[in-house]
Amino acid sequence: MPPTLVHAALGGLLAAALLDRAFSARAVAVVVGAAALPDLDAPLALLFPGAHGALLHTLLIPAGAAALLYYDARREAPWLSGRYGPAGVRIAWVAVLAYALAGTGLDLLNLDAANPVWPAGTMYYSLVGKLEYSTTEGFVQTFYSYDPDGRWTHYVGQRGRYPYFCKPSLWQPGCGNTGSDPRTSAIVQSGWQLLLVAATPAVLLVRKRLGGRGER
Repeated sequence: MPPTLVHAALGGLLAAALLDRAFSARAVAVVVGAAALPDLDAPLALLFPGAHGALLHTLLIPAGAAALLYYDARREAPWLSGRYGPAGVRIAWVAVLAYALAGTGLDLLNLDAANPVWPAGTMYYSLVGKLEYSTTEGFVQTFYSYDPDGRWTHYVGQRGRYPYFCKPSLWQPGCGNTGSDPRTSAIVQSGWQLLLVAATPAVLLVRKRLGGRGER
């Protein structure tokens, strides 16, 4: 899966793009933290086997948070806006989006996979593929597979279930099977990740200079 630094970098870009007048160093920290938060289920797998990529990667968490924010906004006296003002509401919504897209989304769009519906389901998914146009075949996509003969008609990147599918990490390099595996902590794993990590601080700096003061 993309390293935590990459999740945080994408969260920073979302903060720069969406915080509007709520932009501030504290607001950016909240959004970046939300983007990196799902990766905390890696060390939690030491206590809860199979938690890595599932326990905090489930989209039920941001969905539940969004439902609470919506409910609070519909109240006669909303708690969040009453305590933190309009800026607090915007920061909360952007943080929820960062959790879903930059946190869980990046891992779903990766061969290492994630479980976006835990605990309702135990399957890990990896939504990788391509969409292209060919002069002989027309539009071709490989994200979703369909067999017209009916042997299997729904394949959307299923990778397997724990313990048959396991995600190694710094804390469990061999998924608990052996203690001889080397422990590594990735910083960036590809050129596009390096570009994202390098671009985010520059974007945030420009956003700070152009955006003036954030709301309090």
